[in-house]
Amino acid sequence: MVSSFAHEEKLATFADGYTSIVLVNREFHLPNVSLIMIDNVRGGYLATEHLLSFGHRHIGMIAPQIYRESKIKRVQGYQGALKAAGIEPGPKL
Repeated sequence: MVSSFAHEEKLATFADGYTSIVLVNREFHLPNVSLIMIDNVRGGYLATEHLLSFGHRHIGMIAPQIYRESKIKRVQGYQGALKAAGIEPGPKL
């Protein structure tokens, strides 16, 4: 199940009806729920590093204003790759 927007109460109610559930990229702790997590920090870092390897130096990132842990972690990876390359990430990018 991929559900980044469902409230925890809804997920808990849904999970009660099944023996086991697998959630993708969403932390939720119940005995019958397994997780497949994405390393968003690493993903943001690798994507930015890839662009840097082509010589790009003005790399922007479009991220919605909605608070999501995965978005925050991708931004952290993006900023980390820029800093590792000696580029200070700016708010315009």
